[in-house]
Amino acid sequence: GRLAPHGCDEAKPASRRRRWERWLANPRFDPRVVQQKLNQSIWKCWHGTQALLLLDETPKANDLRCLRVSLAYRHRAVPLASICYRPHRLPKPMPKLVRQVLASAVAQVPDGVSMVVIADRGLAWPSIIDWCQKHQCHYLLRLQSATRMRCSDGSIRAVKELAPRPGCR
Repeated sequence: GRLAPHGCDEAKPASRRRRWERWLANPRFDPRVVQQKLNQSIWKCWHGTQALLLLDETPKANDLRCLRVSLAYRHRAVPLASICYRPHRLPKPMPKLVRQVLASAVAQVPDGVSMVVIADRGLAWPSIIDWCQKHQCHYLLRLQSATRMRCSDGSIRAVKELAPRPGCR
């Protein structure tokens, strides 16, 4: 409904809204296929050697969430893969859902393009790191200060000990 007033034809917003509703209700419209074709076009025209993939979960009130992987491009986020779900009725366990969306997003990335997955602290899990390493992706994850890690010497430390204040190395 919010798109309808912004159309560029002479139809009234109510007519535009009905057109959108009919189009989205069309059983021949498969959003996954459309997204795959868009991704093919995006990657066919991609000339960079690196792609920044933004992994994000966005809530709509308390009853709907959208997990999405987008391509960072010219200060924009171009969606590559997404899934919407109700938080109390996940279609799969969350780590599997994240891996599925990431796999769908990178399925058509051309050879020679290095990927960097960027995620906020709500999605910075060991399973994301494992997935990135398995698929030769670099990653930049924002961590909570209480997150602990195993160092190469076998000791376990909180990440806040590694950089106690901004600017420290």
